[in-house]
Amino acid sequence: MITEHSMKQGLHILEIGTGSGCIPISLYLNLDSAHITAVDISSAAIDVAQRNADRLGAAIEFSVFDFLDESRWHELGQYDIIVSNPPYIPRARANEMQSRVKSYEPDLALFVEDEDPFLFYKKTLSFAQSHLKSGGVVYFETSQYEQLEVFEPFVLTSKKDMSGNVRFLKAGF
Repeated sequence: MITEHSMKQGLHILEIGTGSGCIPISLYLNLDSAHITAVDISSAAIDVAQRNADRLGAAIEFSVFDFLDESRWHELGQYDIIVSNPPYIPRARANEMQSRVKSYEPDLALFVEDEDPFLFYKKTLSFAQSHLKSGGVVYFETSQYEQLEVFEPFVLTSKKDMSGNVRFLKAGF
């Protein structure tokens, strides 16, 4: 993703579900003059992300924000890029996960209800319809087992990780 946008100046980027802040910090440090907003429902996560950004000199606007609450979407701006590594593991698969993963990640960051595993993808793409600038792109990490395949009017493209598993989803108009 970074190489795809490395020549662009002053990008406005939103990260949804920032957790420790590693994604927006990496983007800030690698994209020239990017303006980055990162949100998370967890105030503890925002505290950790802010400390990490401060240590690395990354000027990112962090905010506690319940992204699923559509009534607050008007508080956010217009973006060139939206990125998210949302919860995508159905609760029914929790027992299949390695304990080392579950030990270091809060359930809130990992699991979605079984009846709507694509909840965060659909909400993010709905948001993007009115908050993504012309030519903008949305990037997601996704499950290697199941991915959202269609969401009009977006064109969805899957990408593989270094192990050859589909793990990323790119959405654009």
